[in-house]
Amino acid sequence: MPSKTPELFVWDTCCLLGLFNNEQDKVAGLRYEIAECESGRAQIGIPTAVMGEVVRLNDDQPADKVLEAFLENRFVQPLNTTPEIGVLTSKLGFRFDLRGQPELMQRATESGCPPDQRRLKAKDAEILATAIFYKAVRLTTYDPLLRFIGSEFVNAEYGIVVGPPDSSFLPFES
Repeated sequence: MPSKTPELFVWDTCCLLGLFNNEQDKVAGLRYEIAECESGRAQIGIPTAVMGEVVRLNDDQPADKVLEAFLENRFVQPLNTTPEIGVLTSKLGFRFDLRGQPELMQRATESGCPPDQRRLKAKDAEILATAIFYKAVRLTTYDPLLRFIGSEFVNAEYGIVVGPPDSSFLPFES
């Protein structure tokens, strides 16, 4: 019987930095996802946009060596940007600029987005576009606006779960 293709989890910048800096509020869930990858059931996709944002660790050391080592894991897949991702990034950036959408901005604020987070920034739009393009099952993030957009739109439109790591999300077969 052929083996199932591993699911793709896309990580954003806060996930990588959370792991690299051993941030206790993030590391347990991220290690759960890594365990799923080590078992062959999933892969972690790291968009080019994320790699460019992982610059400095909490101890002020450069992050490049840790990033290079992480990218060498057999279950980590670098996700390159394509022209299609570029165009989708632009579309998502325009669509989720909440400054001209007061009702949507109010819902975002009520869901926990800081009131000053009024638009999807270019890098976040590119990360989301990358997850959509590569048909990820999950975009792992702690970003409140991405989580809101994910729950309100992305999950229904693309089937991608957007949020922090959650072991209950993973209904893998034994």
